[in-house]
Amino acid sequence: MAPMQGPKQAPRRHSKWRLFFFWACRRLTEWLGGRAFYRWRHLRPGRLLVRHEVLCTPDLPASLEGFSILHLSDLHAGPFLGAGD
Repeated sequence: MAPMQGPKQAPRRHSKWRLFFFWACRRLTEWLGGRAFYRWRHLRPGRLLVRHEVLCTPDLPASLEGFSILHLSDLHAGPFLGAGD
């Protein structure tokens, strides 16, 4: 028996006007210094939080002793970030 398939929907497309509007907004914010402001506001030294946590697990197997995990979260990347950021 063939698997059931839902109704076919055309992919959502944005109008040319909408695409142009967002392109123009992006260019305007870049021209007004938006990228430099974003770097200063969010990426300057001292703005990132680094936390070190130590978890004590009594039944940890010996093979995992000293095992480290790095977790990064809330990384927002978009048109304001360049290749060097």
